[in-house]
Amino acid sequence: MDIDACLQQAGEFGPAQKRIYYLVNLMNVLAAMQTLAPAFISYEPEWTCSSQSPPEEQQTSLQRCTAFEEGHCRPHYLSGYTTVVTEWDLVCRWSYLPKISQSAYFVGMMFSCWSLGSLAERIGRKKVYFLSIGLYSVFAFGCGLAPNFLIFTLFRAGMGFGDGGLAVTMYVLSMELVGPTERTYPGVMCQAFFAAGFVLLACLAYLISSWRALIVVGAVLCFANLFTWRMIPESPRWLMLKGRVAEARQLLTWIAKRNGKHLLESAFELKGPGKVQPQSGSVSILDLLKGKTIRLRTTILSSHWCAVSLVYYALSLSAGDLGGNRYFSFVFSGLVEIPSYVLTIVALNRWGIRLTNSGSLLAAGAFCLLCAGFVGRGGAEHFSIGFSLAGKFAASASFAAAYLYAVELFPTQVRNLGVGVCSLSARIGGIAAPLILLTDKWGAPVPMLVMGTMALTAGALSSVLPETLNKPLPETLAELDLHS
Repeated sequence: MDIDACLQQAGEFGPAQKRIYYLVNLMNVLAAMQTLAPAFISYEPEWTCSSQSPPEEQQTSLQRCTAFEEGHCRPHYLSGYTTVVTEWDLVCRWSYLPKISQSAYFVGMMFSCWSLGSLAERIGRKKVYFLSIGLYSVFAFGCGLAPNFLIFTLFRAGMGFGDGGLAVTMYVLSMELVGPTERTYPGVMCQAFFAAGFVLLACLAYLISSWRALIVVGAVLCFANLFTWRMIPESPRWLMLKGRVAEARQLLTWIAKRNGKHLLESAFELKGPGKVQPQSGSVSILDLLKGKTIRLRTTILSSHWCAVSLVYYALSLSAGDLGGNRYFSFVFSGLVEIPSYVLTIVALNRWGIRLTNSGSLLAAGAFCLLCAGFVGRGGAEHFSIGFSLAGKFAASASFAAAYLYAVELFPTQVRNLGVGVCSLSARIGGIAAPLILLTDKWGAPVPMLVMGTMALTAGALSSVLPETLNKPLPETLAELDLHS
């Protein structure tokens, strides 16, 4: 059965697919909120060290840290908002710990991208998607109730594990229902849901003064998505691949009916590049290394995802430190992504996905290097902020294109696993992002120099991959080798 041909008759991105697409990507908004929550729950507010409250005088950073570490006083925080820093006094020699907890989140995602990505190939995208929502919600509740920083960090890692499952199923589940000529818009704009999470997070963080309440509110919103089980079907491509032909035909017929189309019986007999044959046995990560073509694609895409993730998350987590009001700065950092995605769609249709994917990451690297020339220099804040936002703009475009590119480069047989491996690589970049920000102790430009170098290297490598825009999705590894 040629799934792409059936979708062209049934409607490539009609009302049926749009309903599923928006329901699935609603979790993207909430995932962004929890992923980036440390920008508000882990930041260090202004404080002084005094044996009495309020303090009678201000101290220098060295004076207050010395007094605090020697036990002569306790921190007095000049903010009405609570954070993990204010609750457990994570300042001075312990100020690196909040970034460790964020790295732990991405460690959880890294393990989950491989394990849950492989599980999704065996039991289905839908089951793993909802399993991930359940895990995410439970660990988020635990995080909001953590009695100490160690437990908080462990629960953050658990949240990352759940988020990793979402990362490898949300995109695949929604995009495998879309026809070949309509994948660009939904493939790119799904990232706009993540950008919307910036705005939601900043608004809730402004209204909720307790970091614990902020996390629990997010957990409740995530848990509510479990009630969409009956509204989200399994991927017809996965059903066909597993030999569940009758279920795949029933789903495609339902899509056609909801789209106001009539799917002819002959459509199920069509043969073409989008034809899916049932496969026996299971796949493993080794299948991504056996053939020369799939091995090259996996290696280059993994390096690209690692670099773009590092740049994107490092710039996002430091968004509140751009200057001015923390909440407005964070919102602006999210809103700058929206025009980036619109421009990405235009670029994809005009220049193709290969050039857009590699070119945008090269641009992100260049802007980071330019920012490094101004960051930390008095009177040059506007230049450093401007280049930082430009880098975020370009990195967002590359991240959006990277998701679409991976779905189109990996065949259905290993698509969820391939995207999982790429997502695992992205988590390595995510783990490094908070730690890279700590290198400013060696010099203010160092984080930007590291990010810029990685982005330029990965962007250059990505330029050798093939163009895939408006081409049928490959279904099997054999088909990939045949057409390469």
